[in-house]
Amino acid sequence: MPCISVKDSDKARRAKFGRAWALLVCAQLLGSSSIAADSKWTRPLPVTSDGFLKKMLVLINQQNGYVTAQSFERSFNVTFHHSRKETEGVRTKWLAAGEDFYFNVTITHTDRTYFISGDPESSGETSRLSLLLDSTKFEGVSACISAGSLRSKLESDGWHAGSSWGLSQARGRPTTPADVVFSKSTNTLPRLMARSAGRDADACVTSITVFGRARSP
Repeated sequence: MPCISVKDSDKARRAKFGRAWALLVCAQLLGSSSIAADSKWTRPLPVTSDGFLKKMLVLINQQNGYVTAQSFERSFNVTFHHSRKETEGVRTKWLAAGEDFYFNVTITHTDRTYFISGDPESSGETSRLSLLLDSTKFEGVSACISAGSLRSKLESDGWHAGSSWGLSQARGRPTTPADVVFSKSTNTLPRLMARSAGRDADACVTSITVFGRARSP
């Protein structure tokens, strides 16, 4: 097995997050081109942000971060109508905002035989679930998933963040988009990346990406 430095590993991880973001943007563009969008999906979600977050965390914790299209469909009562082969052993399915669901969702799955030289974390049977929330509105007092709420619930489930993201109060200072990575182990999957409108506790989360690995049979 090749020896990978922490620096190289970080570079690979950032590249992986970049690819996830590119897929989300692609799904957004595809969704926006839909002519027969269902008005049902253009309304606010008929659930509170807290209720949605609880359901999502149940889903990603079922198999330690590994999520299939089928398990997402069962959890949220939707059907993936779009699919494409990225390369040999890699397939992406997605839901387009306003057409199939309230916001863009992509799930990329790699087969057991999939291999990337120098990147054992991405090799084998893995999944990448990406939610592009953007300005999605929820029912209830909180119209979005806040950074503080996401952090609190992840930490109660055994996830850990490497920064103070989602802890401080805004106090009227200007904010800029911020990313954070949560993990349950420093060396292996699963990992969760979140992007928010700012680093403070009340900042709205705009995207969530979860990387997981299938358990060995």
